[in-house]
Amino acid sequence: MFAGAGGLSEGLEEAGFHTLFASEIVPQYAETYARNHPSAKVCVEDIRKTDPERVRQELGLEKGQLDLVAGGPPAKGSPLMRLFVPMRIPATICSVNIYAMWMPFSRVQF
Repeated sequence: MFAGAGGLSEGLEEAGFHTLFASEIVPQYAETYARNHPSAKVCVEDIRKTDPERVRQELGLEKGQLDLVAGGPPAKGSPLMRLFVPMRIPATICSVNIYAMWMPFSRVQF
């Protein structure tokens, strides 16, 4: 989520994770992400409008099969934060809600 150019995914891959899916609302960032991570499915749309169940099915995953759901939401000063302003909801709360939508598809490992 909030994929950008894929720096977070790169770090996670270096730590042993394999990236399956990325969502990025800015088409130019998504294109860069796709070049940096060619094996990942890249969705170019507002993550709030992306159906986690549809993505899970497209990836052929069972519920609870993911080890990690990760993302780097836009920083407070980012122009992308304007996306949250019309909702009149603090961006941090909106980000938490977005992550919560995707949690049923992951499993917690200790």
